Amino acid sequence: MLLKELIKEIENLDIRGSTNIKVNNVSKNSNEIKPGDLFVAIKGSKSDGHDFINDAIIKGAKCILSEKIIDKKKVPLITRIISELNFYLKILG
Repeated sequence: MLLKELIKEIENLDIRGSTNIKVNNVSKNSNEIKPGDLFVAIKGSKSDGHDFINDAIIKGAKCILSEKIIDKKKVPLITRIISELNFYLKILG
């Protein structure tokens, strides 16, 4: 599915890069990322997904959906600066 279709229901996004790219799967676990996936970086109770963004990119993440602004990366970055991304994971599937 195209990234722009996946994120169309999420409001107030800061988008950096193209959303006209194909995304294979969505995961908030960097260990599950495969080439072409969307990595969702969420701060959890035990770990902060933002600490694993580089790992996800190395494993082939095609784009990042993040709760906070991060340094420029070599993949499209979509940021929603609130802590409600767990809710939106349900929308993403």
